[in-house]
Parts: sequence; structure tokens; C-alpha cells
Amino acid sequence: MSAQTIPVSGAFQLSLIITEKCNLSCDYCFCDKSMNRSMSPETARSLIGRTLSEHSPENGILNILLMGGEPFLEFPLIRDLVKWARETLAHHRIRFKAVTNGTLVHGEIQDWLLSNSDLFSVELSLDGTGEDHNSYRSGSFDQIDFDFFRNRLADPVVSTVVSPATLDRMAGNIISLAEAGFRIKCVLADGVDWASREPANRLSQQLLKLIDFYLNSPELYPFNLLSMATWAVNDPGAVTACRPGYNSVAADTQGNILACHRCSSYYNTGTWKIPAEYIGLQQAQYLSEACSSCCIRHLCHSCPASVASLRKDPEQSRTSCLMSKTLFTANAYFHLRLLTEIPDHIFLRHRSQSQKKAMLAGSKFILDNLNPDVPF
Repeated sequence: MSAQTIPVSGAFQLSLIITEKCNLSCDYCFCDKSMNRSMSPETARSLIGRTLSEHSPENGILNILLMGGEPFLEFPLIRDLVKWARETLAHHRIRFKAVTNGTLVHGEIQDWLLSNSDLFSVELSLDGTGEDHNSYRSGSFDQIDFDFFRNRLADPVVSTVVSPATLDRMAGNIISLAEAGFRIKCVLADGVDWASREPANRLSQQLLKLIDFYLNSPELYPFNLLSMATWAVNDPGAVTACRPGYNSVAADTQGNILACHRCSSYYNTGTWKIPAEYIGLQQAQYLSEACSSCCIRHLCHSCPASVASLRKDPEQSRTSCLMSKTLFTANAYFHLRLLTEIPDHIFLRHRSQSQKKAMLAGSKFILDNLNPDVPF
């Protein structure tokens, strides 16, 4: 009997740092490269059982994110955990996921992923074209089997990181990934100096190029940074933010329970650091007190760890705030254009009329009230 195939939304998440080892050394990575521990099978099983017992995930769904380092350095552990879940937890609804640099996903691992796709999904960490990826990701581009990730997985997803050094090529990299058939999750790098790089105007220029691209590509779903919830700006209950301890929990390689994986000693190194008073992530809802009256306060900065890391750095906080305002303004501008110019765009095609009306009202509200002083 196999565990049941389940959707991954609306679930409780357990993040397990199964290894601190990595076969790459990416320029923007802030993890402690001197750490070299991995999680034991006994610890992993115990943590999964404890989470099922203590948190009773709503509607029975538990998402387990296996993290590193590079998680497939511990492929035997991954394989054994999924086998154990099939044999002993078939009465629970469980889904595993890992994000990988792709360099080890060949042969046996590919075969295993395809045969276990009912329980296990994988995302490829990739930063765009070969030139940019190789410049910051240890020259690893040619070690990745793109045909496997792009054509053989049911849902080809890429996670990409934009740093100050690659920001001016963000649009080109995202477009190349979209045209290659990937669904794209993009984040702006943490633990780097954005404040001295005048990033907001540079970001707006890249977003304008991407808006034009998606306006002219009605069958391509926009990447996540242009798919933000403008329809929920006045309805905070409509968006589920990350709430460590409430809808998620994490553990390090030794089994220590954490509010979030980013609170571990492996991630929380000094290059990227959460001040001690915020390590539980309960006292860092906003970057500053001014956020409490901002018109997008319900949608902005859903990552408590990122917020906590910036609380004592006013300049970086100000820059982060401006970049967030740039993103939301771009989304409002883009969504208004979609609604008025391309109502059959795939982004709108399956939305209800009530949500489209909310998107229209929310976009207008953002443009009227946010005023980020960027060119949209």
C-alpha cells in the first residue's frame, strides 16, 4: 500500500536540514561552509513522527522539505525515508520535496524520482543562462541534465536567486527560463549588500522588461514576482503568510527544533544573521514601526527570518522596503494592464469575476497609495 498522492497547498510544513554538506560553493551563499554534519535516519524518522503527533496538520497534510547543503548528497537517507513513509505512514497524507543544484541528479536518482513522483517532487536551483549561472555557481551549468528537469518531470520548476551582481540581467535570465518551459520561483538574495547598489530603479527597469514579455506571451504564466496577491491587499485573511511554529517547524541535522531552518547555526552565521532577541521570529513582524500603517502591510515580507535579519540595520531595511514597494507597484501596474488589455491571459483565465474585481480594486489602491517613486 502506498501513501496517498496529495496536493501541497494549505499544509503544515516540516523543514529538515538533512545535510550541511554541499558540492558547490555559490558566491551569494551565506551558510557556514565549515560545518559538515548530516542527519541520521533515526533522527529524521523521529522528527516526522513527532510532527505528525504534535501538530496534527490541518486536513491531514504534512509537507516535508528536505534541505541542505545539497540534499542529494544524502540520497540513501532520502530513499529510505520515502520507503519508510510508504510502509508505515500510509494512513497519513505526506508529501516530500527537495530543491537541488541538479549536479548529482543522474542515472539511479533520476529513475528513483520518476518512480516516486506520487510522493516526492524536486525543484532545480538555477540562476539563468550558463554564463551567469557558472559565474556564481561554481561552473556547474554543464553538470545538469536539463532534459530531465525540463521534459521528464510533471512540473518543471526552477528556483533562481537574483543578487546585486546579476540584477541588471534579471529579465534576460527569467525570460530564458520561461521560454525553456520552466515555472519560475525567484528570490532576491539575502545576506548581501543591496543598500549601496541603488537597486530599486535597476529592479524597476528589469520588471518593466518582464511585464512587456508577459504581456506579449499570453500562454506563459508570470513568474512569482509578478504574480503577487494584488487582489488581497484589503483582505489580510486571503493570503497565508509564513508563520513559524503555527504552520511550519524546522530542525537541524542534530534534531534540534527551530522556528525556521534559517535560525540554525548552519544558516545563521554572521554574514546573514538574526539578532538574538528575534531568533524565535515572533517579535519581527515588520521591518520598522512605520510598516504598521503601510497600505501593503498584510502582503509584504512574508519571510519572518528575512525581516528579523534586517531589524537592526536601518539602511538595509530602508532599501528592502523600497524594493518591496517597487515589486508591488510593478504588480499593480502589470495586473491593471492585463485586466484592461488582455483579459484572456492565462494569469486571468480561470479566476472568478469577484477575484478579478478585487484585483482591479487592489491594483488601483496600490498605485494610488504606495508612492514608491519608481517609474511605472
